[in-house]
Amino acid sequence: MNQELRDDIKNIRNEPPSFQVGKNGVSPSVLKELEERFKQKKIIKIKLLKNGPYENRSEAVQKLQQHLPKEVELLEVRGWTVILRKNK
Repeated sequence: MNQELRDDIKNIRNEPPSFQVGKNGVSPSVLKELEERFKQKKIIKIKLLKNGPYENRSEAVQKLQQHLPKEVELLEVRGWTVILRKNK
């Protein structure tokens, strides 16, 4: 991980989440919203709400990763918050 990426992650940690994944989990509307957000930014922060259709945090992150496009990578998980980056 290069210094520029570390700085980007550090900066986004201080921002509020771009959007939340709620009780419907990783639905087509969430994936569409994710696509729209990546048109604006290359790194986004998502909050996974605890009332979603998953047993625990690791299951929630796994379900999110299963539905992510190949060009999107998971950079960090802190609690129920996830930071994602879209590669070119």
